[in-house]
Amino acid sequence: MKGKLLPNNKKNGWMLRDDRGITFQIRRGSLAPDLEALRPNGKGVQPVEVEFELKQGQPTNIRRPGTHWVVPSPESRGALGNTQAGVSDRFHNPYNFVPAPPRHLVGDLADSRPPGHQRYHGDRWYGRLQVQMEVVTPLLLPDAAKAKQEAQGHQVFPVRLVNGQPYVPPTAVKGMLRSAYEIITNSRLGVFKDHDRPLGYRMGARQGLEMVPARINGNTIELLPGTSEIQGDGRPKDNRMYAAWLPRYQRGRPGISGNAVKINGRDPRHGEQCYALLQLVQHLGPNFRLWRVMALAAKESELPTITEARKKFPRITEGKYQYIDEYTTANGYICITNQNISTKHDERFLFANNSAYSVPLTDDIRNKWRNLILNYRDAHRYEDIWERKNKAGKRVEPQEYIDKEPGKTAWALHQYEKDYEKLDNGTLCYARVRRNGNRLEVLGLYPVMIARELFEVAPDDLLPENLRPACAMEELSPADRVFGWVAQGKAAEQAWRGCLRVGVVRCETPDPVQGFGDEGLALAILGEPKPQQARFYVARNQNGEPQNDGILKEQAGYGKGKGLRGRKVYPHHAGLPDGYWDPQSGGRGEKSYCRPNNVRDSQNRSVLGWVRPGTSFSFHLDFEHLSEVELGALIFLLQLSSKYHHRLGGGKPLGFGSVRLSLRTASVYKGKELQRALEALEEPRQSALEDLSACSKTYREALERAYGQPFEQVAFIQAFLKAAEGYKVPQGRNVPWPIRYPKVWDEGSLLEEGYKWFVENEREVQGHQKALPKLADDRGLPVYQQQKVGGGGPYRGGR
Repeated sequence: MKGKLLPNNKKNGWMLRDDRGITFQIRRGSLAPDLEALRPNGKGVQPVEVEFELKQGQPTNIRRPGTHWVVPSPESRGALGNTQAGVSDRFHNPYNFVPAPPRHLVGDLADSRPPGHQRYHGDRWYGRLQVQMEVVTPLLLPDAAKAKQEAQGHQVFPVRLVNGQPYVPPTAVKGMLRSAYEIITNSRLGVFKDHDRPLGYRMGARQGLEMVPARINGNTIELLPGTSEIQGDGRPKDNRMYAAWLPRYQRGRPGISGNAVKINGRDPRHGEQCYALLQLVQHLGPNFRLWRVMALAAKESELPTITEARKKFPRITEGKYQYIDEYTTANGYICITNQNISTKHDERFLFANNSAYSVPLTDDIRNKWRNLILNYRDAHRYEDIWERKNKAGKRVEPQEYIDKEPGKTAWALHQYEKDYEKLDNGTLCYARVRRNGNRLEVLGLYPVMIARELFEVAPDDLLPENLRPACAMEELSPADRVFGWVAQGKAAEQAWRGCLRVGVVRCETPDPVQGFGDEGLALAILGEPKPQQARFYVARNQNGEPQNDGILKEQAGYGKGKGLRGRKVYPHHAGLPDGYWDPQSGGRGEKSYCRPNNVRDSQNRSVLGWVRPGTSFSFHLDFEHLSEVELGALIFLLQLSSKYHHRLGGGKPLGFGSVRLSLRTASVYKGKELQRALEALEEPRQSALEDLSACSKTYREALERAYGQPFEQVAFIQAFLKAAEGYKVPQGRNVPWPIRYPKVWDEGSLLEEGYKWFVENEREVQGHQKALPKLADDRGLPVYQQQKVGGGGPYRGGR
């Protein structure tokens, strides 16, 4: 196709007008590099002749006439350049994964019943280890019991103190050690529950045209394709949308529009059966046709004539619609899913004039529907739906529209209506269908036109059996035997006390707490785990290797033959510039732990203080019944070199809580020596410290035999050490790429809404669709530029 680039004075860029006179906003990455370099500054700029293609109704591959399309550089297709306002063009995600490959059950690394606590065992180890813990990055110890509630749901936490000293619970230290111990022994997961249902993802907009309106009638699904014929792939044969548009809202404004079509003078109700007078409309870009409701009536005889209806019909005035003199009447159902999108202006009228189809409603389809609705509800907290407030502080109902921000638009019916997951008689929905000869097959039912889709399998299905939490004492892995175990679900033997106890954690440094006054320091927003982001959580195989970049969302999902990335860890924030942990100094680089402009609301928290870097703590570890391999793994964790760190306390994604552990002293005994001393009523003879190094060596050798590689090259050891060390400085930089949650760049700042990065990452353009890199050689992820695409589409009018 041909057209012209014209100056877009509002955005200091270009817009495209084709030979038909239709004007488009330009997607980033659609311009050839030589056109991208042009800037239409100043008055009297001449139009630029171009050629292009239309893809899904939007111009792409825009280039000069007679030239071939050249793939744009990363900078021009959405990733930032190095010099833009000093913001890095790459970043590291705050979390990554240590692979958890199928376990090699050899020797003491295998599962076994633990030794009893009733006696000393001659070949086992007993004793006490004295440990020093040094704080490297500020340590957050929030006192939840004394938190202050401020306006807008903001919470402020003081440091938890006991007798004027910061209190580190021994259970926190034990949890820190257990997490690391599970990794380095590749033990079973201590906890893995509530992952037995398939997760959902938002299907692509192109799949919306495959959705056929439907209504549940007993044990059958009535398909309502309007006036269109369903093709083999589920799309309408004549490019005419199945459902009619029903005018109802003003874009971006709350409430019902004055142009909304009424029925007998009142607003129509969801599920109501009635008659409609429809006119055909041509949508010019994207190119498709649709029926639009001109009038509604309870009886067909009450519908106005075409002439009468045209006097009141609220025509769309935008230039991308062309009205056609083709009309029809239909008997159908009102489908109202609420103003759940800021640009939404129409609801839907579902009908079947030419041919209705009935398909059996199977138990499998019912189960898929139930899992999908529950997945929708699991994705949001109760207060997100039921405790929203408007600007005046008044609580609003889920179906009310507050403003255009995510979470403040109206919620759709399936998010809050009771028993919606039961798929009762009369439920209106959308069906994804395929034609097999003369027979239509329903693949699934969905509450809205562009819906969430469930992945093929649940996360639980991708976890190898010998990595699942133990169900019996004979199945206890090394971490279970050492740190303890509680059965998940019903089991005859419910728990094992474990063989390790952490003593009191004592602070040894005077003036350890840095305070921030009565107001405190507003921290950045902490994200919640989102396992539905399959490009980050799903591996291409059972060894935890990342999936390939550039594959479609459906291909990147939870599917048979794949695996999980492994155990989540928060790498140490290494190489930070001087002054980074001083909130008052400008420093160098980006302080990603601070909330921009000190914003304080329900999304973030503030702290009145933290434990200073350099603070020293001490504690002891009492252990019993440990094998040489089990003790050796523990000693390995306590004797890491100073460049390696453990993570403790709150705010780990923001860089808080890196600590170093070192072994001060040890009192260690073999069980046979304790037995002999008891029999002789003598003091037991301690083993030499060299025996601890021998235990550590035994552990290393056991791991090498089990996995057939040198110790440092075993995948989970390599990744563990990388996370403990932190990322190195890439070539050409003075500091590593920043570690922060994914964000996009827009008009001079990084947007806080992390979901926008994932939206950009899903765009089907070269250089996007990135998987979370492998931890051992993580080279970061791109910072995308916020895409701003004008125009509507078949999905803007209501979903």
